[in-house]
Amino acid sequence: MKDGALLKYHRKKRGLNQEQVAEGIVSTSYYSKIENDLVEPAPETYNLLFEKLGLERTNAEIENRKFIKLLMDWEKPLLFNNLEEATLIKEKLENLLIKVIEVDLLLEYQVKLVRFCIIAKQLSDIKKLIIVLAELTEKFNLRTSFFYYKHLGNFFYATGDYTRADEHLAISVSLYNSNHFSELEKADTHYLYSLVLSNLRNDYNSLSFAESSLAVFRDHYRLESCAKAHIQIGIGNSRLLNTDVALKHYNLAKNLSQERKDYKILGIIEHNIASLLHRQREIGAAIKHLKISLDYKKKFYDSSYFTTLILLITYNYEQNEISACKKWIEEGIILLNKVEASKIQELEIEFYRQFILDNDSDWELFCTKTFFVFLKENKKWNHLTTYSKIIGNYFNKKMLYKKSALYFQEAIIGHENIHVR
Repeated sequence: MKDGALLKYHRKKRGLNQEQVAEGIVSTSYYSKIENDLVEPAPETYNLLFEKLGLERTNAEIENRKFIKLLMDWEKPLLFNNLEEATLIKEKLENLLIKVIEVDLLLEYQVKLVRFCIIAKQLSDIKKLIIVLAELTEKFNLRTSFFYYKHLGNFFYATGDYTRADEHLAISVSLYNSNHFSELEKADTHYLYSLVLSNLRNDYNSLSFAESSLAVFRDHYRLESCAKAHIQIGIGNSRLLNTDVALKHYNLAKNLSQERKDYKILGIIEHNIASLLHRQREIGAAIKHLKISLDYKKKFYDSSYFTTLILLITYNYEQNEISACKKWIEEGIILLNKVEASKIQELEIEFYRQFILDNDSDWELFCTKTFFVFLKENKKWNHLTTYSKIIGNYFNKKMLYKKSALYFQEAIIGHENIHVR
């Protein structure tokens, strides 16, 4: 890769403009031509520019080979979320950064850094990386392009932007080539794409990608990944009302997870069994499974605990078990001071606090001015449908039919948008 592209990469990474780098060495217009490989300056000019950016150019080939090996070694811990090993390799890569002069290698490092930030839960750092990478995509080779679209798809999934996640992962899937990437990389991409499509309610395609990933995970004896893929297949079949098939896959996931004492996955399984039972209107049984799910999730309190707790409040409200609702709302309020929840979870608990616990007369104002505004802005159509129905039924029971109709109309809007991509 030419030196001009390398200068541009490091300048962008450092947040400098062309004038700052060129100052005292060449004119800004001439520097622009250097970056775009339109001129070939004297070697000493290059040396001054690289020195301005704090770069070393000695023993380049040796350092490049070390860097390449570390980049390849980094893929496995990144693939399987091994943060400890991934961090150790990242530190070694960082020590070599100023000595590497191949733009391809530096771009691949930056792209893989996106995945590292995801597993390290450093999502705010990714926004800076995206800004740097967005202007350099024309420099990507096949490997870097595949990882770029995969990891950005992963980032958008993690931040709840499922439409952009879909766009990026579709490209990543199309770029996969068995000569360049492992089967497990393909399986991981297909599994991630299944998650995204599931959130977009594209259940048939989600099932297809989940089944594809399971076949590879099974061949490689990746038991945790197999359990997760079984859950995805269960979710898809549950939504398509293939109840027996869904339960079969949930039980396969449960068997794998019980052997490994993976309580986190067991909590997810019980949560999804509850959703299946709710679809069959077996709400009492669903509530029992949600309580089992919470028992598992208590071992590692995180935002997933709130997901199950909020669903438990909703199901109890449907059963008119108001005392149980109040108990779980109070627990949720206490936990918000101890455990990090998502913005939507905070709003859901606040809605139930005002609607049920405090019987606050301002709860409707909170819904129309804050809660529903957030749901619409963030395209949380499933949530909009759920809460609109709750309020619509509430006003219907009070024989306030005009208000009831307004909220049922909101529910219709939410439902129609669930399937819009």
